[in-house]
Amino acid sequence: MSIARNGLTGLSIWLSLAGLRAQATDTGLKIEVHIYNYSAVSREILVRAGLETTKIFERIGLATTWRVCPLTSQESVRNRTCALPSAPTRFTLRLLSNSMADSLGVGGDIFGSARLPEKEGFGVVADVYADRARELADRREFEVILG
Repeated sequence: MSIARNGLTGLSIWLSLAGLRAQATDTGLKIEVHIYNYSAVSREILVRAGLETTKIFERIGLATTWRVCPLTSQESVRNRTCALPSAPTRFTLRLLSNSMADSLGVGGDIFGSARLPEKEGFGVVADVYADRARELADRREFEVILG
């Protein structure tokens, strides 16, 4: 079954580590990725993309925890999964629809972006324009899309 026919490998677009061939090492390093799925990417695709991304990070000795976060304040009351204070090892990945990407004023050939913090520090928020990536996958026969 081809991902091109089924949609997006969303999280993997965020990464450009596909060529790494390093052996897995136990470094004790961990990150947590909070996913906000505004584009309604299917659970199947999220799981597959998460597994692929986790394999890539494991090669460099980085453990990952994935959390699918609530999108509305009503959901947040019932689901406190992502109600944690910010931390330098916690990243936010927003899977955005075409209309959301368009409202940000980015070109139609852009598939994602990372946000830099206003103050010094590391960027911890990335947007994937998931509908655009899905459309790209539908036009081509890709098993996995990495960006």
